[in-house]
Amino acid sequence: MRLLVAVMTAHKLDYYINDLTVDFNTAKNNRETDPAARRQAIRDTYLKELYDAEVPNVDYKFFFGKTPRPARAQRNKYANPEPNATLREPLADEVFLDCPDFYFENSRKMKAIIRWAQAHEYDYLLRLDDDTYFWPERLEEYLPQIEGKDYVGASSDLKAKFHPGGCL
Repeated sequence: MRLLVAVMTAHKLDYYINDLTVDFNTAKNNRETDPAARRQAIRDTYLKELYDAEVPNVDYKFFFGKTPRPARAQRNKYANPEPNATLREPLADEVFLDCPDFYFENSRKMKAIIRWAQAHEYDYLLRLDDDTYFWPERLEEYLPQIEGKDYVGASSDLKAKFHPGGCL
């Protein structure tokens, strides 16, 4: 069994949907607004622990889209690079997918992540947001519970230890 821990991230933050959009977490300083700092914090914490735990057949990658939000739909503060901007080369633990790279199109990015995982012969996928923390040491406990299942998601049990949204 091979598991991919896929961290969904972006080149620039862009939570804008329309002029009524209010990102309360950012407005209240409850969210790190530098995506590079988010990724580094992940590398320094739970991804380091993931490899220290030596759970076999578990890999991770950060996933970005290549296509920025069209200029007509950008909002200055959170705008992605200009459409003709050259993206930097991905690092060894990063994948630049041929899909949009902004919040409103996360469903398309998720589909691209799934296609990438299938093409690289992963059996299971754990998709995390880049502002979500998880405990790698708990993987060994949960891996036997997911083996052979197509989807393991939220439970109706109020004591469930799984939060759908930041983790799929």
